[in-house]
Amino acid sequence: MGQIGQAAGIVPSGMYRYFPNKAGILVAALERAGAATVDFIAEVSEAHAEPRARLAALAQAYVQLSFRTSKLMTVYFREIGNVPDADRSRLAGVQRGNIAEFAEAVVAVRPGLSTAEATFLVHAAFAVVFDVGRSRRFDPAPDFQAEVYAMVCAVLFGPAAPLR
Repeated sequence: MGQIGQAAGIVPSGMYRYFPNKAGILVAALERAGAATVDFIAEVSEAHAEPRARLAALAQAYVQLSFRTSKLMTVYFREIGNVPDADRSRLAGVQRGNIAEFAEAVVAVRPGLSTAEATFLVHAAFAVVFDVGRSRRFDPAPDFQAEVYAMVCAVLFGPAAPLR
């Protein structure tokens, strides 16, 4: 709480004016991250009607968002178990919706896949971003992000992955 208060420019006890407890801070941060993902999915989907372009843009936007919010992603994976059950269930629902949007985009490009198979690939692609990104501390170098994007495309598009 002290570090958060310091970063916000207030005394630690001042945090309790805005949040009921530590879990409240965590829930608010994770809600913000979920909303940012919902927003970029909607924005990308609106801008790219063609299925391959849409999936490529979704992959690119996810990589960029993940690198920009890498600390929050790390907190999510480490701390989601410390969120109250009702909040965890609601946050998981947002995440399932985001994954479903990606899976729909995968099926549009690879119609031979079932929704379950596409969902599995989306989970795998998200894991690639987190695991590979974390291996180099989410190095913001454009070349590294391009490599991660290429790996994500290989997972989502399969053998017909677009070239960088």
